[in-house]
Amino acid sequence: MAGLLSLALVTTVMISTLRRWLARYDARAKAALDGLAIRNRLQDDALEDRERGLLARESVLERREYIANIRIAGLAKRLDEAHNDLAQQKAKVESLKADYQEVTTDYNALIEQVLRDGHERFTRHAEGLALLKLPAAVEARRPIQHRRASSSSVVLFQPRQRQESV
Repeated sequence: MAGLLSLALVTTVMISTLRRWLARYDARAKAALDGLAIRNRLQDDALEDRERGLLARESVLERREYIANIRIAGLAKRLDEAHNDLAQQKAKVESLKADYQEVTTDYNALIEQVLRDGHERFTRHAEGLALLKLPAAVEARRPIQHRRASSSSVVLFQPRQRQESV
């Protein structure tokens, strides 16, 4: 019986030592698991914060992209309008240049006619003056005048009368 008692005592001591060791091990394991759980929760919170930040930045970028697309569309429209206006202005300038050229040609012809009429009005038509026949190109531009028989002749110079000095 003494052997049984000592065996029971050794068994009880071993069981109690084993229980203490298991309790400490469980406490350490539980503390480690609690630490891991806390760290995991903190990481999950950090990931959620990062995800919220990324979603917020993504929505901001989407809004900026939408606004940029609207601006680009507006700029493209204004560029097309400006290009069309420029084409219209160029056509208008060409038309005005043609009109100006026509008016200038008419004005020059009118001035030429006024000068010829003035020349004929203030020129003496005497016999024996040196007359020169105008080239055909000048005659074609010059309107027909009915006041003189030889309308294609222009007086280039008149003979001078000499005055004798005393």
